[in-house]
Order: sequence, then structure tokens, then C-alpha cells
Amino acid sequence: MLGILGEYDSGARNILNQHIDWAAGHGIDFFAVSWWGPGSREDSVLKDHFLKSPLIQEFQFVILYESVGRLKASPDGTINIDSLENQDTLLKDLTYLQQEYWHHPQYLKIDGRPVVILYLTRIFTGDISAAFNAIRSTLRANGEDMYLIGDEVYWGNSQSLPNAHIQTFDAVTAYNMHTSVEGIADDFNGKVSKEYAAWEAKANDLGVDFIPGILPGFDDTSVSPQANHPPIPRSVGLFESQLDTAFEFLSPRIKLFMITSWNEWHEDTSIEPAQEFGFEYLDALQRKKESQP
Repeated sequence: MLGILGEYDSGARNILNQHIDWAAGHGIDFFAVSWWGPGSREDSVLKDHFLKSPLIQEFQFVILYESVGRLKASPDGTINIDSLENQDTLLKDLTYLQQEYWHHPQYLKIDGRPVVILYLTRIFTGDISAAFNAIRSTLRANGEDMYLIGDEVYWGNSQSLPNAHIQTFDAVTAYNMHTSVEGIADDFNGKVSKEYAAWEAKANDLGVDFIPGILPGFDDTSVSPQANHPPIPRSVGLFESQLDTAFEFLSPRIKLFMITSWNEWHEDTSIEPAQEFGFEYLDALQRKKESQP
């Protein structure tokens, strides 16, 4: 699949300007920017290019913290937050984000607090409440707390994760509800809606905000054929039904949902205009938002 813009450099100013213009023009309020640490290419592109776009004044951004890339995993694939090395990395990284980005006028805030999205927190182990309470204490001493969104939502996790784990976060979301189960694509939206109902109830009981996450499809067979993940064929119809689900579970307080993704082409979740489908997904999003009271 190829975008309308062809192959491009994500740091090119004209590309960034076009992305912001398309997104903002179709009802997207912000980009969640993948972040891989201080001095990474993603950090440089964000700081030196994205935030220097003249269009950023009409748009917002938030950090999506790539936990798997920044924190050390255990042999079983989980991330132990009791590890002093992981705690030190988290504190240093979040302090860096506080200093470099949180004070930017276009940084996304909820309840007056800068938002940080942590990827795959559902695989965190250890006393995460204690670890993040200590981190929050340091950040508050430096000027402000954060509104922390955990990537907790997944199949059956509302019952299997400890309450204290979930309550570590101000909100919970799902980055991607794909799973390697045969038949996952059959009535995918119906399955997601049922899971979200359980998660919304759990979050409400625990005083945590619920943020639905949606996608237009999923297929990583071109980049990870060895994984043999069953694809979820993309379609505008699926995306429209996912949009319906997003608004069904939209928190009346924060009114926020996430779309995976803008341009993650390698997993076929992108809604950026492409030669194969043009503006169909962005137009569907705009129609849905304009139909809301």
C-alpha cells in the first residue's frame, strides 16, 4: 500500500504540514507521537521539525511512550517495574518530557495536566502503584503531575488485572485489539464492543477514565510473516462500525477516543490518504463527527 504522498521522510517540513492539514481538516485534534527516548530520531523529528510547523498552532500533540523500546524486559516478555534500572529509565525519561515538551502550548492536557500514553502497560509486573507514585511525587516537585493513560485494555484483562494495577492510571485505553486467535476478524467490532462494555464498567467502578481505541483493520503479514497473525481485513465499513463503538463508549467527561493509526503502514492500520482508498477513512471520520450533537 502506498500513500498519496508516495515514499516520504517523516521529518520533511512539507510532509508534516500536509499531515497536520489533512488531519485537522477532517476532525482529528491531535497526534500521539511515538517516542523512543532522548536524542532518538523520533525525538529529533518532533522537536526540530514537527513543532516548528506553522500549522502546529491549530493542532495538538501528545507523547506515546514506547515502553518496550525503552524498558528492559524479563525473560518471559513482561516488564518488571520493581527493577531499579526500569524505574530509573522511566523517571529520567518522564523528567525529560516534562522539561522539553509539557510546557509547549499545544501539548495535550486533561484536567490541566499534560497527558502521557504508556504503551503495553498490561505487561508491566511488580508494584507499579508504588513505582509510579514515587515518579509522580518527583514530577510534582518539579512543577506538575501528569495525566497517565495506560494501554491496559485487552481481551479479559478487566477481570485478570489487579485493581491496584488499573488504578495506577488516570485512564485506560487499547492501542490495538487485534489478537492471534482464529476467527478474530469475524464480527470483530461486535467482539470489541462487548469487551469495551466490561472495561467501561470496571473503569467506572475504579474511578478511572475509559478511552476507546479503534482501527480500520490490521495485517502485519508483509513485515512479520513468521508470526502468522490472522489479519483483520481493512474496510471503510469496519472503520465506520468502529467509530460507532468509539462514540458509544465515549466518556462524557473527557470526550476522547484514539485511532490506531495515522500512518503505521506496515501493520495496515493507517488512515492517512492512500492511492488505494484516497480520503475514504478521513471522510468517514469527518462525517461521523459532524453528525454528533
